[in-house]
Amino acid sequence: MQTQNTFDPDPYYDSQEWRRLRAAVLTRDHRRCRYCGAEGNQADHVIPRKKGGGDSLGNLVCCCSWCNGAALNKRFPSVEAKRDWLRQQRKIQEADQRAGRPDRFERRLAALEEARERGVPVYKIHKERNWERKRRRQQPRPAAGDNNGRK
Repeated sequence: MQTQNTFDPDPYYDSQEWRRLRAAVLTRDHRRCRYCGAEGNQADHVIPRKKGGGDSLGNLVCCCSWCNGAALNKRFPSVEAKRDWLRQQRKIQEADQRAGRPDRFERRLAALEEARERGVPVYKIHKERNWERKRRRQQPRPAAGDNNGRK
């Protein structure tokens, strides 16, 4: 029995039925992202299929690639709740950029790529990174005024 790799796309998304639904959603929403208003080129499940959401027009909305990728299969009760959450994430991302911190979405994508390369689930990458951050925080810091022998 052949199993589907966790990183392979669902074959459903290559079917005529999906193409028809996607085209109907993009036309209905005038190719505008329902979450941020940018140009939309993807159909997004408000409640992901993996979380029990269906492929009805009521559960599908047009969205941009950023909004579609940022939610990462999180479950929301409505389009409005998902839109509000995505707007909050966009504000956090903009604040991170202004402060010179790395983009959270880019870090997620980097973790996904690392998981693909190593052939492990993404949660293991996050677990390792969190453990490493925790270990660094617990290292003793030099006392104030202690230069560790430096002048």
